[in-house]
Amino acid sequence: MAYYNKTVQEYSQKVKESNQEVKELKEILSAELVYYYKETDTKEFADEAGNKFEILVSAKTKQKPRQFNQRNMFESEEYGN
Repeated sequence: MAYYNKTVQEYSQKVKESNQEVKELKEILSAELVYYYKETDTKEFADEAGNKFEILVSAKTKQKPRQFNQRNMFESEEYGN
């Protein structure tokens, strides 16, 4: 049973690492596509085989962390608090 648990843990760790790698590669691809779009001002490209692709542009927002000042109060750069 110990061997089985170790094997499951090893595969679980490999899956986690693979998922992280996929996430990082998607972020890199996204950055490269944004760069291509900015440089060429086109949303279309073709691969070596002539297959055409369209770049789909989307955006996300992420809240910036608040800064903590010396008076133990949170400050926000946007609102000057």
